[in-house]
Amino acid sequence: MLNIEQIIEIADNQVFEHQGQHLNDLQRAILEGTLQGRSYADIAKEHHHTEKYIKDSASKLWKSLSQAVGKKVNKFNVKSTLG
Repeated sequence: MLNIEQIIEIADNQVFEHQGQHLNDLQRAILEGTLQGRSYADIAKEHHHTEKYIKDSASKLWKSLSQAVGKKVNKFNVKSTLG
């Protein structure tokens, strides 16, 4: 089984291949927090953003990942889809 860093690298590589850009620091933080089972509220607090901003950013992240891998990706299936 892959660890969190490996899954983040897979996600970053997939997005880079599809969109020509790497995940930014906040996208990486959202992905890491989600893989750790943390809530958007916890991620927002740790990174000094509102929960709404994190939710909006996460939505864009899941959409980018879905387009990159050709499957629907969300916070509930990201580990099984990428890992």
